[in-house]
Amino acid sequence: MNIGCIFGDGDLPLKIIKQVNPKAIIWLNKESLDSLSCQQINLGLGRIGQAIDFLKQNNITHLIIVGKIRRPSLSELSLDKKGFVWLKKLGKYFLKGDDSLLRGVKSLLEEEGFQLIPSSSIIGFPNKGTLTKTPPNNIEHLNFGFKKNFCEECFWYSNKNCIES
Repeated sequence: MNIGCIFGDGDLPLKIIKQVNPKAIIWLNKESLDSLSCQQINLGLGRIGQAIDFLKQNNITHLIIVGKIRRPSLSELSLDKKGFVWLKKLGKYFLKGDDSLLRGVKSLLEEEGFQLIPSSSIIGFPNKGTLTKTPPNNIEHLNFGFKKNFCEECFWYSNKNCIES
């Protein structure tokens, strides 16, 4: 299995590098790391053909994609020929949100012959529970659709029965 990586910003790329010995890395937002012995290239999001060629030249079969990537406007993209083809195929996903768009990209990468590896299989999942310093309040629970222990009468979350006033 020849693993390649497509990295954005943040701490996750370095955590992945510590766990996996990638054969090739595409950096989307930062410069290559001289300390790594693998093949590396810096590309913009629109350079799809160049990215696919780079991965195939390095015999990459599996991909890990992690890191923060700012979604550029269409005018900011510098699309190559394959980038235009992908843009046309991904057009229906743009208005459905980032998750839909990423699923479309995943599908196109799989069509190119790459198998995607979830980063969670490399670095694991965080522990259960609240992952932030401040737990969500009742209104945030409502906004995200959690209904556990939700009282229809007083519109409040409680581990106890409602107290009638």
